Amino acid sequence: MVPLILLAAAIAPQSELLIICNGSMVANVGNSTTTAVVTDSSGASATGRSVTSHPGQVNVTVQFRLINGKAQLHLPPYALPSLNSAKEGWLQVKDLSVTEDQISGKVRFNFLNSSHFRIDRHTGLMTSDGGFQGVCEKVDPSETRF
Repeated sequence: MVPLILLAAAIAPQSELLIICNGSMVANVGNSTTTAVVTDSSGASATGRSVTSHPGQVNVTVQFRLINGKAQLHLPPYALPSLNSAKEGWLQVKDLSVTEDQISGKVRFNFLNSSHFRIDRHTGLMTSDGGFQGVCEKVDPSETRF
């Protein structure tokens, strides 16, 4: 783990680093719903509903930002578990490590689920143990693209 003093030196002279990663991961897609109504002989009824989904490969854009030594990852809603700690899609990065070769850390989605990620600073490849793989680009937040 890199101390914050070395962290600042690794990304100096800027105080903000923004990285956009386009890739894919396996997520639950293709939800289907089944509804059933059961009625007994006295006319009382009960309704039940079941929602099922199956895993599939989906395109995902992940954002990483580092501001004043604090890092966050942003994931779209469909890439997050339904119960999560994200605020507007942003998750706090724990165990952040920034070296000349890589940026890595851990995000906790909820009390059960977390994922480690790694961004190779030479190739731009981002991987996570949650199954995401993508290619990243550094974005200068002070410049417009068009």
